[in-house]
Amino acid sequence: MGRAQGAMEYVTTYGWTLLIVIVALLVLFKLGVFSNSSLPDTCISSSGFICSKVSLDTSGIMRFEFGQSTGNPITITSIGCSSTGATPGNQSTMSSLLVKNGAFVNLTVQCPMPPSIIGTKFVGTIWITFTQGSISYMDNVGDVTATVSTKAIPPVYVEGIVQSASVKTGSGFSVSFPAAVTQGDTLVAVYSTETTSGGCAVASVTDTLGDSWTSVTSKCEKSGAQGGNTWVNSAMFYTTAVGSATDVVSVGTNGGGTVSPSSGLIAIYEISPPVNSVVAASPGFGTSYPGEGYSTAAQLVYAPNSVVIGGTDEFDASGCCNAGGGYSIYSNSGGSASMYSNSVNSPTGFTVTSNNRNVYGWVDIGAAFEPH
Repeated sequence: MGRAQGAMEYVTTYGWTLLIVIVALLVLFKLGVFSNSSLPDTCISSSGFICSKVSLDTSGIMRFEFGQSTGNPITITSIGCSSTGATPGNQSTMSSLLVKNGAFVNLTVQCPMPPSIIGTKFVGTIWITFTQGSISYMDNVGDVTATVSTKAIPPVYVEGIVQSASVKTGSGFSVSFPAAVTQGDTLVAVYSTETTSGGCAVASVTDTLGDSWTSVTSKCEKSGAQGGNTWVNSAMFYTTAVGSATDVVSVGTNGGGTVSPSSGLIAIYEISPPVNSVVAASPGFGTSYPGEGYSTAAQLVYAPNSVVIGGTDEFDASGCCNAGGGYSIYSNSGGSASMYSNSVNSPTGFTVTSNNRNVYGWVDIGAAFEPH
């Protein structure tokens, strides 16, 4: 009898305790404490890599800051994201991005998740393929937990383009033409030409709507042609249209060298919807005298769904150029050209390649216009 009574007291005492624990666990489970949604946003970096400042939008685009401390430079060629620790089924190819030891860059990657509402959690792994020296690797950058915190960013795209080749010679000229624009859209002007006997031309842009134009990038280099008495010029400007109207845009030079006949190109692009920011390549990333044909590339790290615009000037009467990566190109026969690509998803890269012309000197410029 005493043993039975002791057993009952034991069950009574500790049974209530066990029941309370079970109820507490059920409440915590209902509150989501044990689900992914309760996990903080983190990126647990793998050895040699640094992964931080993670953000995720409703379309599954993840942005993060990447750094490396492997002791030597690496060149990233593709990037991927998986929802498990396994390697992703496919990676997004990107133009080769050099990351020096101790350096940081901002990268983007598409993660495998359906369109999601703000507050949804994603747990997965970021992978990159890179070369170091002559060896190629695929490695885990870090295990990431991220909350969908922003809406998907709609792409920007070139809505229209008007081009005009400059044909007037002299120490100063201006070419004007009408362009129907929408208020709030971004206008981009690209200018490329050769000048002689007087040095570099100083480009400028004005319009009838009174917009304030900002210089994105520009470069002028002395060419090896004609006894070194020729300069190649390229410049890019942008503005936000202040009204919906027919805007007469004037692009030209304020003094400087004499513009070579029929050598220049002026292109105006209208980008819609409004852009958020502009990322420019180092001005004049192609500046040399390469002779028969050339290829040159600049590194641009930009958000997905951006517009990339470039300009080039080659000193060659029969010259022209092509742009790699699916760009549309606008050019004249004097060796000047501008090119663009809509809704670019690759996070880096800008390449210009000539058509095997006898190039004496050239200047290339490029910039990415990012969406909100």
